[in-house]
Amino acid sequence: MKSKWKFIAGGAIEPLIHKEIWAETFLKCLNDKNFSRSYLVVRKGSWSSEYVLTDELQEVFNASRKFIQPDFFDKFLKSSGRVRYSFWETAKEFRSGNIRCLDREQLAYWFDKYLDVFRGIAVHFWATQSDFFQYLEKIFRENLKNKVRSRVKLEEAISILTSPTKLTIIEKEEIALHDLARRDLNYQEITKHANKHPWLFFNTFNRKEIINFLKQKIKAAKFKDFDKTDLLTAKRKLCRKQKSFLKELRNERIKYLSFFFKEMAIERFKLKACWAGVPFVFLSLFEQIAKVLESDLSDLIWFWTAAEISAGLKNNFKISGAEIAKRKLGYVLWLNKGKTEFSCGKLALAVIDKQLSKDSFRRSKRKVITGTVASFGKVQGKVRIIHIEDLYRLKEDWKNFRKGEIMIVTMTQPNMMPIIRKAAAVVTEEGGITSRAAIICRELKIPCVVGTGTATHIFRTGDVIEVDAEKGIVSLI
Repeated sequence: MKSKWKFIAGGAIEPLIHKEIWAETFLKCLNDKNFSRSYLVVRKGSWSSEYVLTDELQEVFNASRKFIQPDFFDKFLKSSGRVRYSFWETAKEFRSGNIRCLDREQLAYWFDKYLDVFRGIAVHFWATQSDFFQYLEKIFRENLKNKVRSRVKLEEAISILTSPTKLTIIEKEEIALHDLARRDLNYQEITKHANKHPWLFFNTFNRKEIINFLKQKIKAAKFKDFDKTDLLTAKRKLCRKQKSFLKELRNERIKYLSFFFKEMAIERFKLKACWAGVPFVFLSLFEQIAKVLESDLSDLIWFWTAAEISAGLKNNFKISGAEIAKRKLGYVLWLNKGKTEFSCGKLALAVIDKQLSKDSFRRSKRKVITGTVASFGKVQGKVRIIHIEDLYRLKEDWKNFRKGEIMIVTMTQPNMMPIIRKAAAVVTEEGGITSRAAIICRELKIPCVVGTGTATHIFRTGDVIEVDAEKGIVSLI
């Protein structure tokens, strides 16, 4: 009998060392006793997903109840803030040093720093996962139901009360981008913008591709009407609306949870800016490590483990071409009751087949799926599947996406804004009411259903579907 694994994340083909850290930090997420959880990372060709055991999720959900205590949440925000500060200070220190000619010992030092920074970010980012807030969302909804009788009004109230009134990292970058677009471009200013917003270049390790993408964004900004004042005015208007709503509701629990969801959403954005930006910040580190280890840069990033990179720098360890070929075929990283097991090639495919249903890899015959309403509305249109890979794929999706199409993605990335703005609706496999997709779509007034779990396996580009973001239903027409 197969284990009951629940899909929790997918689509992002990250470096193997990142997958290791996600598995490792899942043990520590919101858990003082270091409960031995299980976590399964699966890569098969260009497809990747992550799972947790269904019967262990309750322990995670119970741990997240701590956030109902304002003191615990305050401590979390301070701790998360220190981790983010450490990331930016480490990035500044790395850039300010002589980073073009490091010896093996220095490379090993900075690689360990890289891992420590990512671990700190990951363990806090886990705590912002929307799936962990089921208990708090339930309380929030129950309290609102007592005040708001209509379902439509209920979803509208949730949307209003959980939308951040502070500027997100995406909005701050957009303001900076339009300021840049009004000036004459030079390499120094473009590089400065890239260093300040490294999350734009998720999974991209080609400097030329990075600069060209940023130039494309700046060029597009020149021809787009944008007024910072309008954005700030909208934020102030939302703030007044929230205050009026909360005053009318007169419920302290609703007031606190409204604050919690807004602050957690902003914190998740900030943490995402760090972990998505880590590869770009330390790109020169990996370029030098690859040279020293006589490895292809792409192979090093995608298929070497952290222990193997450390062994290569300290003991001249090398991975054979045959081993890399097996890992490209597929691999499994399995945190099994606290112990990590790694397999690749045919052995990994056998583990995948044993642990997961074959339906995980093929298109389902289902025509209707459900999720969480994130932004209200109902619309019909053609599907466009968006892939989370790198800037090259993002540019292709950006070019091919037609205004009015429905965007389906495993999870949104902050750099997907140009595509989201053209979408008639957004459907994601991950996320909840504090996810990026939810927040962005509310601000843009685009219907959005999140947390469907299987959308990219049910629908394909070109399908005509209906997104009912009033009932949380997405169906094939």
